[in-house]
Amino acid sequence: IWTVPVRALDRQRDLSATICPGTCQVIDDSPAFSPDGRTIAFNREDGGGRTNERNGILLAPVSGDGCRVLLPAGLRDDPAACGRPLPDTSTT
Repeated sequence: IWTVPVRALDRQRDLSATICPGTCQVIDDSPAFSPDGRTIAFNREDGGGRTNERNGILLAPVSGDGCRVLLPAGLRDDPAACGRPLPDTSTT
């Protein structure tokens, strides 16, 4: 997911890489801004060509400073959850 200020198109930013750095192989898609424009909710799926049920919904500030997993619910209080693979959700 990329963000860019409307009046500064040269300041593109890869939000996905900011909140899931290094070798984090994920697919982030379907972003939606909050009504106040400060956060973005989006879908995260396992990447790297893998097909499985490791997916969820995340919430991140537009600044990229932090991230929170909303679903699966078991990771909501884990501040490091955005930086590692999500668990298989096929049974839940």
